[in-house]
Amino acid sequence: MWKSCATASSPVPDDAEFCRRISGLLEEGYVLHGGPTLTCKGDTVIAGQAVVLPSDQD
Repeated sequence: MWKSCATASSPVPDDAEFCRRISGLLEEGYVLHGGPTLTCKGDTVIAGQAVVLPSDQD
């Protein structure tokens, strides 16, 4: 059972800030859900990653 679902906000540039945001969510107990998504906008790689917070209830 999942308590909530989040993404690292809207897709953002694949940079150190994106990595920090995902790492922070993982430290809060979120887990990765599926694989990352990548696309390009000009010369910028845009990344997205779904994360979910498992529920304490089963």
